[in-house]
Amino acid sequence: MNSLKNNKGYIALVGVILLGAAIILALLTVGLNVRTGSKITLNTKNSERSYFLSQACAEDALQKIWENSEYIGNEILTFDQGICGILPIESGANNEIIIKVYGEVSNHTKRSIIIIATTTPQIIINSWTEAVSFE
Repeated sequence: MNSLKNNKGYIALVGVILLGAAIILALLTVGLNVRTGSKITLNTKNSERSYFLSQACAEDALQKIWENSEYIGNEILTFDQGICGILPIESGANNEIIIKVYGEVSNHTKRSIIIIATTTPQIIINSWTEAVSFE
């Protein structure tokens, strides 16, 4: 009879240990999911910020070309969130003007290529595309 009481105590102890392990596992899983979600959110925000910085440099380059048709580019602009750059302005076929810009935030870079057909009497843009690289 004494042996039966001891077995019930062991069964209860093992049950409490297993329940505790299951609760700890569930808490760890929730914690990892929250951490992963936070990283994804931060990466998404940095990617968006780098895109908007590249667009800011594109707009800046267009304004400078409008003000001075001899504008050569080759600039880096610094902002609180990151940087953006305007590569040297290039000439394309049919006297097109090619503007290449990028924005960087942390380890995220977005690039755009703008091709202008003419700047007089107004700027006419043939294309404005996001690029994976400038090669």
